[in-house]
Amino acid sequence: PDAVHPLVLDRLPERRPMLLERQNRAEAAWHVLTKGDLTALQFLPRWEECASELELAGVQLSDRQLLLGYLLKVGDAQRAEVLQDRRWYHEAGGDAVRGVL
Repeated sequence: PDAVHPLVLDRLPERRPMLLERQNRAEAAWHVLTKGDLTALQFLPRWEECASELELAGVQLSDRQLLLGYLLKVGDAQRAEVLQDRRWYHEAGGDAVRGVL
């Protein structure tokens, strides 16, 4: 075992994907992601997986970039619906209604 351990450690970096390769794969998956005919419940895990992979690969997207990417990927019909959405939020100063933007 003592003789094998250094050999394993020497070869381990060969098996790890390089950071740039991982970032390229994550960005490629992000760019081809679309909602298409999926329901919102089917699309959400795919969206979250792509966003998580980008973050784990060190590609940080701002909240605004994520929002714009989401609006682009859901398509025209859902984009209008998302932009019209208003929700109640509980805040320290009282309840407030806010939209996406």
